[in-house]
Amino acid sequence: MEDKLAKHKGAPDVNNLVAEYRRSLDEGLSLTSIRDAEDTRFARWSGQADDGKKWSHNLPEGTQAFPFDGASDCRVYLADQVISDCVDMLSVAHQRAELRVNPVDLTDTEPSAAASTLMGWVRSTMHNDLQRECELLANYVGTYGWGVMFVGWDQQATLRNKPISLDQLMAVAQQSDPGSLLAELPMIVTDPNRADQASELLMQFFPDIKKRRANKIIKELREDGSAVIPEAYLCRNRPAVVALKPHEEVTVPPETINLQDARVVFRRQYMTEVELRSKVLTDNWSKEFVEEALHTAGKSLNYLDQTTLTGLVSEFNRGDNLVEIVWAYTRQLDGNGVPSIYYTVFCPLMQSVDGAQKFALHEMLDYAHNEYPFVLFRREHVARRLVECRGIPAIVKTWQGEIKAQRDSIYDSTSFETLPPLQVSKRLGLANKIGPGVQLPVTKPGDYAWLQPPARPPQTAF
Repeated sequence: MEDKLAKHKGAPDVNNLVAEYRRSLDEGLSLTSIRDAEDTRFARWSGQADDGKKWSHNLPEGTQAFPFDGASDCRVYLADQVISDCVDMLSVAHQRAELRVNPVDLTDTEPSAAASTLMGWVRSTMHNDLQRECELLANYVGTYGWGVMFVGWDQQATLRNKPISLDQLMAVAQQSDPGSLLAELPMIVTDPNRADQASELLMQFFPDIKKRRANKIIKELREDGSAVIPEAYLCRNRPAVVALKPHEEVTVPPETINLQDARVVFRRQYMTEVELRSKVLTDNWSKEFVEEALHTAGKSLNYLDQTTLTGLVSEFNRGDNLVEIVWAYTRQLDGNGVPSIYYTVFCPLMQSVDGAQKFALHEMLDYAHNEYPFVLFRREHVARRLVECRGIPAIVKTWQGEIKAQRDSIYDSTSFETLPPLQVSKRLGLANKIGPGVQLPVTKPGDYAWLQPPARPPQTAF
């Protein structure tokens, strides 16, 4: 069978990427493993009550609470306790770790010292982000068995007001080529009969402003000799590390053994409209793609209920204004057989147009090391496939259930022994209530008697 992802063909096959994205979640039973791990760690099950007791009205119709209404339904957080202890240990180890570049020979002494200083500075400036993401990664590894750290670059754009004056325009015009529009700009601005031409020129030099704002700036320059122009600039431009949750924020085909050898790696992120539109400026995303992707806000692929027989994309509403965006990193061969990594940004819910789905960006990842921008962390190596790593909940699930069963038994037994059921003569019915100091009228001995609980050795439960 031909692997459609193996060869680079210029334009990406986004429909095939969407199909592979769905397969990486379906065949790996990813959502099932996530749900089981989280239910065990956070002690969740159907029919729970806030008071930690069993009540029939919380159970499916026709189901009675066992052994009685109000019986113990305690929550044991064994998995959560073990994971939290491991996270604390790893977080402290990260805080106390020292970054150091050791020289290979005497000629490397000075460069290694400079590299150590640089890495120390980067780490100090990213301290809060590193601490947060490392702790989150430790939780992911402990809960699901593996986790991924994305290493990339964070760019964010914003606007600032830039003062401009006629004197500055004249200085620029004097340095430009004679006869060019830029050389004539001060003359055009000051000429009331050429206001429209001045606005058009201003919008060419400053694409972030619109016609109305351009007219206002021209008027201020003509009357006051100065104005303020909104200018876009990068307010953040630095390295970024992000911990990714398995199967939700990052996923790979189920046959993957080594992350760096994976056919494709998917990273999912939910983005706001502001984030999407800013990507047009900072990352050269397709403006047309962004406009169409905004129509899918609040929706996601519903992998638990897919219409796989028809091949249609099933979706559900999350009820928010976020857009689901996926990065697909694929290792492919170019026309000369040279392997390279290409990445494609797409929205899995956008409908196909003429058989080909639109995408925001498709480029070659030009890292010198030719590796994916991800670092894999595994909790164990008991199997080759990545998806077979076990989290702590999968190991302690039965132990946690055993402790819960014992505690529930002790609680229920104590309830019976403290206030056992009362045998009441049938002719008395429920006319009287039991309580401290309550006087119960009787006509003969034996009208009221405590029901004796079953005998239980003191070490039945522990």
